Amino acid sequence: MICDIKSYLCAMRYMMSFNDELNQTNNDMIMFWDEPTITLDYESHECHEYISKNWQENEIPNIVLSSATLPDEIEIGDTISGFKMNFENSIIHKISSSECKKSIQLTNTSGEVILPHLVYKNYDDLQKCIHHCIHNRTIFRYLDLHYICIFIVLLNEDDKYTIIPELQIRDYFESIYDIDMESIKEYYFKLLQSIPVDSWDYIYTKFKTMNNIAIEKNKYYKDISNGMNITTCDAFTLTDGPTIFIADNVEKIAKYCIQQSKIPQHEISKINNDIQFNNKINHEIIKITKTLEDIIQKDIDAGNEKKLQKDSPETKQLRNKLNELNKIYKEISIDKIYVPNSLSHLHKWCDESIKNGFSSNITNIDVQRIMELPNIEDIWKLLLLMGIGLFSKDKPIEYTEIVKEFADNQKL
Repeated sequence: MICDIKSYLCAMRYMMSFNDELNQTNNDMIMFWDEPTITLDYESHECHEYISKNWQENEIPNIVLSSATLPDEIEIGDTISGFKMNFENSIIHKISSSECKKSIQLTNTSGEVILPHLVYKNYDDLQKCIHHCIHNRTIFRYLDLHYICIFIVLLNEDDKYTIIPELQIRDYFESIYDIDMESIKEYYFKLLQSIPVDSWDYIYTKFKTMNNIAIEKNKYYKDISNGMNITTCDAFTLTDGPTIFIADNVEKIAKYCIQQSKIPQHEISKINNDIQFNNKINHEIIKITKTLEDIIQKDIDAGNEKKLQKDSPETKQLRNKLNELNKIYKEISIDKIYVPNSLSHLHKWCDESIKNGFSSNITNIDVQRIMELPNIEDIWKLLLLMGIGLFSKDKPIEYTEIVKEFADNQKL
């Protein structure tokens, strides 16, 4: 049974009614709680009352807490103690993954890469960050490997700072087979941990200054950009699947995406005209369909089964009109050169040799569904044609559901 937290106790008691009360110690039911930490980063929230009540009154002894942000056992000691008081002889198992097969680059609003040696000027804050990352290794995947390697190489070559012998790169890795993405990031943190407090100001200033110069001159770092040109020169950085961007002003970002795509005005005008034409057709189809449904419902209410089996002249005329309108729908498409990471797009903005750039896959049927969306501004339809969707509480549910579907099927 699947339920929300507000309904959990009712669902639990219903399921418990099917279990043998005399055999509760061997209860084989499992309560799987997905993302139990949601809302817990708020000081107060309406869900807190339900979460607390569910935990206190739960009768199912087998619980799976599934969350990428679940705190360590030591941080939720009271929670675990409360569980053990309710269920004697309970055993707590921790399963964690520190899979580090890829690097997911984090950037700030200025497009600068976020890494500990570029963020923390204060030495104590740096050490706290290092400690947290080492004890939460899933964070490793969000540390950019390229920038880490630059730090490692330049620190090893620095004339003013000497790394302790056992951490010098030529001595740390015994063979080439010891080097992989995870071991490099482990080495990065060991280097940071080994830096004395009186040397940190020099090292931080050096790399921060170098980073600022690199951003301005593109001298030391490759692929420097502000990271926002996702419809043009930065599109190739979107890899392996749909990418989610979080923005305060989604409409502003959407207009920026359209602007940066440099779609010719005549192309936009043609698409907009075709959209407007199809909108009118769609409006007529909705009216006719509603009229047909009203006629059929009227016959159903009157019990006229014979009329339902055969179209009247009126319904036949309406169906013919629907067929005619469907035939004059204009096929709407956008040149692939404006679809991020398509071959034509890569040829214009990036490099056709890029293999892992992820592109959308909007089919003709998808386009038809997009065009039929009611009460959606044309700009959002145009962006969907480019493979860009939007999650916003201000948009109709029909639009949001299509975006969800396309995202789930890796079409955006």
